[in-house]
Amino acid sequence: QSVRWHGRFEIVKVKPRVILDGAHNPSKITALVQTFDALQIPRTRIICLFCCKLTKDAPAMLRRLAPRCRELIYPRLASVPNLVPPGDLQGIAPGRSAGSLHAALNQASALARRSDTILLTGSLTLVGEYKRQFP
Repeated sequence: QSVRWHGRFEIVKVKPRVILDGAHNPSKITALVQTFDALQIPRTRIICLFCCKLTKDAPAMLRRLAPRCRELIYPRLASVPNLVPPGDLQGIAPGRSAGSLHAALNQASALARRSDTILLTGSLTLVGEYKRQFP
């Protein structure tokens, strides 16, 4: 209970809750979904920002994650090469595209109620980019 692991179900803000989780493969996404289930956070309350590298199994990750989320937002990270393009991710699971992490967070904030959860996942790089931009 006292362990703090940066980038693993790390709550960085409340109202709305912002959670960073660097789940970057299907098994880690499954563990993340199980955590939401255990905490009894309803699907209707999760707005997810997702991106992943081309080397990852995006279809398997999104098959597990998308049904658990009210909205999916796919940000571009200009400083990060080799990410699956948002358009390709939208072909796997419908969602919104955003030109940057900042734009994606603005979209999520506009959609979120104070009791909702904004989840950033799919890549440790995404978590690192959030921490770089919003220390």
